[in-house]
Amino acid sequence: MLNSFVLNIKTLEKSSEVIEGVTFLKGVSLSGEFGILPNHTPSVIQLASCNMTVRAESEVKTFFVSKGFVYISGDAVTLITPFIEFSEEIDLNRAKNSLQRAQKRLDSGDALTDMSRARLSLLRAKCRLSLTS
Repeated sequence: MLNSFVLNIKTLEKSSEVIEGVTFLKGVSLSGEFGILPNHTPSVIQLASCNMTVRAESEVKTFFVSKGFVYISGDAVTLITPFIEFSEEIDLNRAKNSLQRAQKRLDSGDALTDMSRARLSLLRAKCRLSLTS
């Protein structure tokens, strides 16, 4: 029985990253929150745009993903996402500006505004900002 697993992170924008010795991974799927421990049942999880937490040995990392999938297989978990931003990479001013723009679009009541897209932009901005505090 294994006490840890390997997390492979694959994105469109950055080179792949491998985190070894992972003991816990937490995120949000389209169905709600999930957690992955070593020896998890093989699964495929569709991610919502969310903050994720990974615990590897004595270190905890947090990051934002813009949708994606998690594949769980044996002693490896693969995270595939179009965009990932680790907490230390988040530009606070850019995230605040994104939040203000999204809120302004939602408050405008303009019939031409894509409200669904504006709500998703607001969610992404709030997630990113929550990682900076």
